[in-house]
Amino acid sequence: MLAKRDDELRQSLGLLPPTLDALHHSMDSTAKLATQLNPTLDNVRAASDELPDALKALKSAVGPLHDTVDAARPVLSKARPIVDELVPTAVTCTRR
Repeated sequence: MLAKRDDELRQSLGLLPPTLDALHHSMDSTAKLATQLNPTLDNVRAASDELPDALKALKSAVGPLHDTVDAARPVLSKARPIVDELVPTAVTCTRR
């Protein structure tokens, strides 16, 4: 029974060397990529370890600024009409 499929078996075995070559090339490329990715992933890990503290520091710096903007909002709303009138005047003055 195996003898009847001898040609098919021979064809299949003939495909094995190029398949193994392709597999070897893929594995080699994957190893090179891993070598490049490992330092990058280490840097990302280190940065992610520092991120929570950096965000806390940013929040503590920006928090008071948020309060200042909220306090200034009514003043800016009242100043808007004056600023709108001054802009064309300022543009005219700079053109002279």
